[in-house]
Amino acid sequence: KNATQQQVAFIENWINNYPKRVLDYKSPRLVL
Repeated sequence: KNATQQQVAFIENWINNYPKRVLDYKSPRLVL
């Protein structure tokens, strides 16, 4: 799956800011 730097940065930012309660308050990094 090819993605530009901008797309990767956008998705990383979205993931990092995703409401933590949907992940049972786990860190997004741990879930991934």
